[in-house]
Amino acid sequence: VSTQSTGGHLMPRQINQTDRDPRVAFPPDPWQVRLLDAVDNNQSALIVAPTSSGKTFISYYCIEQILRESDDAVVVYVAPSKALVNQVSAEVYARFSKNYNKSYKSVFGELTKEYGFKVFKSQVLITVPQCLEELLLSTDPKARAWKQNLKYVIFDEVHNIGEKEEGAVWERILLLIECPFLALSATIGNFNDFHSWISKTQELLETQKRRLRTNRRSYLVHLIHYSFRFADLRKHIYVPKPVVDKELRIPSVNAPENRPLATIETVHPLSSISS
Repeated sequence: VSTQSTGGHLMPRQINQTDRDPRVAFPPDPWQVRLLDAVDNNQSALIVAPTSSGKTFISYYCIEQILRESDDAVVVYVAPSKALVNQVSAEVYARFSKNYNKSYKSVFGELTKEYGFKVFKSQVLITVPQCLEELLLSTDPKARAWKQNLKYVIFDEVHNIGEKEEGAVWERILLLIECPFLALSATIGNFNDFHSWISKTQELLETQKRRLRTNRRSYLVHLIHYSFRFADLRKHIYVPKPVVDKELRIPSVNAPENRPLATIETVHPLSSISS
C-alpha cells in the first residue's frame, strides 16, 4: 500500500533518523544513538520522552547486553505497580530465551509483596521499589551474593519519585544501588532540576567510593530529552476528492465545491461523543 493512498504524505513527521546502526534493527534517531552509547559504556541516563516516542527499546537492549555478558550478571527492572510487573514479565518471557549450563537458572524472575519467582536464580528480575529496597538492605548471604552480580537497574515511570508516600523509597534505592541505571519517564516537567539532583547524589556516592577505594564504575548521568511523538494522539480522517454526479452535474451532498482535492482533516476529541 502506498503512502499516498493512505494519506501519509499529508501528515508531517519530524524525524531525524541516522544511518542504520548494527546494534538495533531500525534506523535510530540521534537521541537513541546516545542511549545506546550510554549503555555500551556502562553509564547512567535519565530519559524523558513522550509515550510512543521510542524510549522503551533501550530497556530491552540493556537486558540483551546483560544476558550476553555472562550467566551470572543481573539486571533489575523496577516498575511502580504489580500490574506493570506482570506486564513486563510477560514481555521479557516472550522476547528472551537462553540455554544455561545450570538447570536451575532462569532468564527472568519476579518479586512482589505477594509473589516471588526465581529471585536469586534469574538474570532479569522484575520487581517493585519496596521489594528491591528490601533486597539491597538484606544481610542474607544469598542477597549479598546477588548484589555483587547486579550490573544495571532500570527504573520505569521514575516520576513516581515525586509521590508523597512511596517517593522516598525511590530516592533511597538510587542511593543504595552500586551500578549504573536507566531512569525512564514521559511526564517529568522539571527534568533539568531532577537531573541536577540525581547527578549531585551520584557525585556524592563517587566521593565516598573514592575514599573507600572501591570506585569501580562511572557515576556520570546523561540527560536525554526528546519532545516528539512518533504516534500522534491526535486523530485524523481521510476526506476523499469530491465526486460530481455526472447525470445531474452537481457535487454530491458530502462534497462541497470549494474543496477540490482530497485532504486529511483533524478530528476533535469531543466529536466522538456528540450526537
